[in-house]
Amino acid sequence: MKASTALLPLALAMTLLTAGPGQAAPVLSLASTDATVPTGGEFSVSVDIADVTDLFGYNLSVSYEPAKVRFVSLSEGRFLSDVNTTFFVPGIDDGSGLVSFSGAALIGPIAGATGSGNLLSFIFAGVGPGTARFALSDVLLIDSALASLDVDTQVLDVTVPRNLLAGIQVV
Repeated sequence: MKASTALLPLALAMTLLTAGPGQAAPVLSLASTDATVPTGGEFSVSVDIADVTDLFGYNLSVSYEPAKVRFVSLSEGRFLSDVNTTFFVPGIDDGSGLVSFSGAALIGPIAGATGSGNLLSFIFAGVGPGTARFALSDVLLIDSALASLDVDTQVLDVTVPRNLLAGIQVV
């Protein structure tokens, strides 16, 4: 009995040393090709996922400031479609500053995507001076068992500078 009691602390120490750290939640981020965009200039905003395991599908909305930027278009990224065929819903923009219900899901009884990559790419255009904030909302990620996945999100700021030549006619 003493021998087994003496081994208990050793077994506990071995378990703690070999157990890996808890897995952090994947990160859903917004990134842009440009931090500053001229009025009328187009730029892309990508929605990227990092460190996800078994992503089978997602749904999300992206908010923006319509007085500073205008939504132009949206396309599906390759993160899920590189795994298999997807069902893609491009989203609805009502002009009020929200592209809602954008999402995709893999088709068929397969494992989801693991790793990091691009989910969506938006094109916006600068329309008014100031800093335009982009944020994610209504985020739902699911795995291949259709269970929701925890996720951390990040925002993005893009500056549209005041057009110094506005109102000046060049002859």
